[in-house]
Amino acid sequence: AACDTGKILTFPLDRIDEFSISYIQKYISAPKDFDEYFEDIIGVTYNNDAPLEEVIFWVSDKSKDYVLTKPIHGSQILIRGSREVDLHAQYPKLLGGNYFRIKCRENYELIRELISFGPELIVVAPMHIVEKIEDRLKLMINYYLHE
Repeated sequence: AACDTGKILTFPLDRIDEFSISYIQKYISAPKDFDEYFEDIIGVTYNNDAPLEEVIFWVSDKSKDYVLTKPIHGSQILIRGSREVDLHAQYPKLLGGNYFRIKCRENYELIRELISFGPELIVVAPMHIVEKIEDRLKLMINYYLHE
């Protein structure tokens, strides 16, 4: 018997092998703020334990126009002014480009999206996301170097 936990669950349709309809279970309407539920994430994987946080990343001159016109997340802003100057000073290896900020919750899709730009997008904060990306890149290098 299914138990209603009150949590919204998402299931990928391409991974459902079988289902049945229960006429015994009571229908529960979606919450009124259902659309807002997904505003804090990229994709559909909602990690209830992940806090809403500021992710800061640099995008190269080659990709900055793309990221400006096709934001990674709805909260994305271009960092300007003294904060931009400070970031360029703090990360002198990242030549040119622009810094951006998004506010979202960490999930699998966020990490995947950030990594997908390769060296054209470098996350500088928060450190735990930087470290997750570094770990994934090290694993990839090991797969490519060791046969």
